[in-house]
Amino acid sequence: MSDRTILTIVYNSDGQPVPGATVKIDDATLHTGTTDASGFCPLQVSAIPASHLWITAPGYIDYSHHLDLPLTNVQIRVGYPPDPDRPTDVLLPPLQATTPTPDPGTIRPLTSEGVTIRDVETGDRVSLCGYDQFTALHATLHGTDLTPFITETQAIGFNMWRVFGEASSTENGYYTLDPHTPGYYDALDSLAQQLHTAGIYLLFTTYADNQVLHCSLEHWYKCAEVLRPYQEGVFLSGGNQYQKNGWDPYGLPDPHIKWWSRGSSTEDDQNPVPPNGATFAEFHPRRDYPKALDDTVASATNLQYTKHFNVPLLITEPPRMGEDGSGTPYLDPQICWQFARHYSTQCAGAVLHMRPGQKGTLIDPNSACDRIAAAWVAAFAL
Repeated sequence: MSDRTILTIVYNSDGQPVPGATVKIDDATLHTGTTDASGFCPLQVSAIPASHLWITAPGYIDYSHHLDLPLTNVQIRVGYPPDPDRPTDVLLPPLQATTPTPDPGTIRPLTSEGVTIRDVETGDRVSLCGYDQFTALHATLHGTDLTPFITETQAIGFNMWRVFGEASSTENGYYTLDPHTPGYYDALDSLAQQLHTAGIYLLFTTYADNQVLHCSLEHWYKCAEVLRPYQEGVFLSGGNQYQKNGWDPYGLPDPHIKWWSRGSSTEDDQNPVPPNGATFAEFHPRRDYPKALDDTVASATNLQYTKHFNVPLLITEPPRMGEDGSGTPYLDPQICWQFARHYSTQCAGAVLHMRPGQKGTLIDPNSACDRIAAAWVAAFAL
């Protein structure tokens, strides 16, 4: 196919051109240029419609946008007014100035060393002790105060929340979270800021129930853009169990965020999603006791030494513990302690999977879930 000229015009939210911005368009070949004093950057790009645009400029938030371009010469107008005589031009939002780096609270920067996560400052090994808070973004979007849930998490000793980015009541039976809802990405920013300040790492599961909600890759790019300022305390997951939830882990591009995965497969998948450039991996193990207890050791060694997943591994959905769990054995705090102890020594972290966290309720004091939560955290004391 012959090349065509793509003129990218870059303006900011104040309606002013952004000179010196680096513009990249990927159409299977990466094309790079720089905007002039008028914010203009022409590039010769092949006549392939599916492309991706990146723009970086000092003082501005990194810009990322998937494009379906017409097969002719066209202008990409980033924050630049439309021309009624040019109906095929691509109109995009303006560049936004960067905001100050958020207060890290008690979030400790982490780094990886093969399959191990370490504290940047001390060099100590870290295994993240997570808990389900599936509905936390839905709650934030609808104005619910998360303070009681944050207080509960801090009192018990968890340091990570697993939060869903999508949900459909037709699939889960109790709530819907649609990224097309106005205010969604503002709520995501608010949630990330609250957890960052509270010292709770956010494991954000981008796609779930996408077979109903039909969000495109644009959702992935937007979530990454919102969460990037908080990336020392964010683990961005591609999504939940791709085979049944309508999204493609292999099609996710690098979101340019410190910690990201391609998400999870269904339970005990013998061929789980490989990292392929991602910085951590996820696994959902089997749930049938006692083989599931064997799997607390076998999964990590199989993924590391047989599958060659040489990145930190998070067990993001183990057997469901407590009342209405995956079986009677999971009512026993000692058995749940064993699971957590194995995960804490074999993996980079694991998420306690219980009904209260799935449904967005506090844990009842003196319940089985309460005793199990305490046992889980105790097991993570390395």
